[in-house]
Amino acid sequence: MTIKITYATVHAAAEDIRGVATTLESQLNALEGKVKATVDTWDGEAKAAFYAKHRGWSDNVTGLRDTLIKISQGLEGAASGYKRTDNKAAQQFQF
Repeated sequence: MTIKITYATVHAAAEDIRGVATTLESQLNALEGKVKATVDTWDGEAKAAFYAKHRGWSDNVTGLRDTLIKISQGLEGAASGYKRTDNKAAQQFQF
């Protein structure tokens, strides 16, 4: 089995994923503002039921964002680990 790592590519992938997480959060905040403005005009059970469902959905989206950030961090860590291993192997050839 062969593993080929291009550090720049892994770092770029981490940045892309972090960017998706940031965009997701930004879009969620924009949507949240629009929805809240509408729902806050409601009264009664419909408003309470909506917010009960909304909390679950919002938690799921926040969880997705957090997972994307963790994936990004994992990629950064993996690239750094591969780089350290590569440097250590290179030192074996220095006499």
